[in-house]
Amino acid sequence: MAFTVVVEHKDGRVLVCPVGELDLATGPVLERVLESLVGGPPAIELDLTGITFVDCAGLRPIRQARRRASRSFTQVRLSEAQPKVQRVLQLTGLDEPSAAVAR
Repeated sequence: MAFTVVVEHKDGRVLVCPVGELDLATGPVLERVLESLVGGPPAIELDLTGITFVDCAGLRPIRQARRRASRSFTQVRLSEAQPKVQRVLQLTGLDEPSAAVAR
């Protein structure tokens, strides 16, 4: 399965929907998309419904986006993660809205 990222602009916010495995090989794709958006819209929702696997390298784009977003007053919110992905987010503290900025 190929990794893809769909971006939708809705009601003053942006919905980013990555699909596939988020890891060392695919993380840079998501990172480029998020990099291009942070600082633009006031809110970015990262819908993780389509993520079937995530490893620590795949978390890097999310951490980076949240760090950049905190400096540009953009909110990056995670939503709809599958249970196994949600567990990784919980273990790393990325399920908490401000945790990524503090680290």
